[in-house]
Amino acid sequence: MPDTGAPRWLRIFRDDRTGIAFLGALSILRGVSYLPVSVDSTRTPAHFFEELAGPPLWAAVWIALGVLCLAATLVDRLVPAAVGSTVGIHAAWALSFLAVWGTGESSRGWVSALGYVGVAGLFLWAISRGTRAEVILHFRDDTDQ
Repeated sequence: MPDTGAPRWLRIFRDDRTGIAFLGALSILRGVSYLPVSVDSTRTPAHFFEELAGPPLWAAVWIALGVLCLAATLVDRLVPAAVGSTVGIHAAWALSFLAVWGTGESSRGWVSALGYVGVAGLFLWAISRGTRAEVILHFRDDTDQ
């Protein structure tokens, strides 16, 4: 049930789009941390995914996902792809850091994993709190409305 009695600023804060925009901003900032001006591209990879591709490619991926999330705040059809892929990459990064910790390659890999698990877990928790009616997406060209 919408919280129509709440002040406007609180309704905006509680809106799913605000959470998606926040997820997008975090992802863009993560991407910026992988840009050559922020990280030495020749450093030893910290985990599995950094072994697959260098920091500039991951910068592009993280920034693109962040932009997709921001676009999803305006285009409802993008929400599943934006949220799924962005939460998914956070979960993948968490598992990758847990793997290097589990194999003994990094004694503090679990610490890096915490941030990724936190973002993915809290976002999934937040979007799961709505009622079924609140999470159904209606598109202009759908005929079953």
